[in-house]
Amino acid sequence: MKFGKNLIRVVELSDPEWGPYWINYKFMKKKINEIITNQGGRRMSDVGIACNPQEISKSAAEVEFFRSLKSELKKTSNFFSSAEELYRLRHSRVSNGFIMLQDKSIMHDKNTWTRLLMACVKFYKDVLLLENFAIMNYCGFSKILKKHDKSTGFSTREAFMRNVMSQQNFTHYPYVLDLLKQSEKLFNDIQQMER
Repeated sequence: MKFGKNLIRVVELSDPEWGPYWINYKFMKKKINEIITNQGGRRMSDVGIACNPQEISKSAAEVEFFRSLKSELKKTSNFFSSAEELYRLRHSRVSNGFIMLQDKSIMHDKNTWTRLLMACVKFYKDVLLLENFAIMNYCGFSKILKKHDKSTGFSTREAFMRNVMSQQNFTHYPYVLDLLKQSEKLFNDIQQMER
């Protein structure tokens, strides 16, 4: 199955509020087609002609492609930052709920443990979705650059991934991985306390 179709399926399965923040892969493919159209309808890789870097960098369609790519990157990165911040707060609330349940001076009904377990499971699933968001977007940027390079004959992917993508917060996410571990531990602690 093509990456674009996989991405659409993943976006449909994720939180609907996240929809606008995924890489717009289809739009970026259209930008590549505009570059091809401006080159007289030929893919440089098909013709086998080596492209002149100065020539393509002067191409309005090429400049627009990278402007759009950076805009998509900023949108995705900003969303990931705000989602991480939200998950910090959610983790704090679930952890505080567990601390409150451990307090023997406060009376709780028997469903409180179950609700806290359900909250912990939901939080864990949401953090997994955020990790998936990061992975799929990273792959999307890599794939669209690969498609660009194949169409133009340039080798921009490796340099862009190394110099620009590696600086983005969603390409390495130790806090999200830490949240997953903490959620697993919290879930086990809640289960043990419930028993």
